[in-house]
This record gives sequence, structure tokens and C-alpha cells, in this order.
Amino acid sequence: VVETNYWSRSGEIDIVFWDKNYLIFAEVKSSGNHGDYYLGLRVDLKKQKRIIATALDYMSKRNPTVSGYRFDVILVQRITSGKPKIEHIKSAFMVEEDENYD
Repeated sequence: VVETNYWSRSGEIDIVFWDKNYLIFAEVKSSGNHGDYYLGLRVDLKKQKRIIATALDYMSKRNPTVSGYRFDVILVQRITSGKPKIEHIKSAFMVEEDENYD
């Protein structure tokens, strides 16, 4: 883990970490015992664009040497008893070349 709760004017990235030479920007979503919807739905297109804009800000300010980067989503569903259910979605979304993230 390189950084947690990175803030810019565009938004926040929960966790920035390395996976070999790839820099990973991860959004973490957690909830109580809600079996009626999928937590991943909370990372909608608007949220994805904010995360991407924040990641671009991070890279321009920190200037890390990377082979590449990706955007992951980590879902933590707390349950009444026992350990929480954790789902790590690698490459959950990507940067679209023709999009404006400002």
C-alpha cells in the first residue's frame, strides 16, 4: 500500500497500491447486511469518472514509474455473524480514450 484516502479536487481514492510494476487505484465499498442489492452498483459511471480524474491528478503530482495502472473495486459486505464477505474485482473499469475526466 502506497497511500490511503488520497484527495484531490476531483475526489478521493481509497487505496493506492502496487501489484508488481502496476499501480492500482482501488475503491472500497462496504455495507451492513444488505442482501437486496449488489454493492458494486454503488460504483456507477459518475463515481468511476471521479476516481479516474483523481488518479490522473495523483499520477501528475507523484509521477510514479509504472508499467501500467488499473482500477479495482473491493467490496466488503458485513454479515451478522462471522467474517465479512470480501470481493476484490480487478480491472473493474477502464479509462476511455475519448472521455473528458476534468
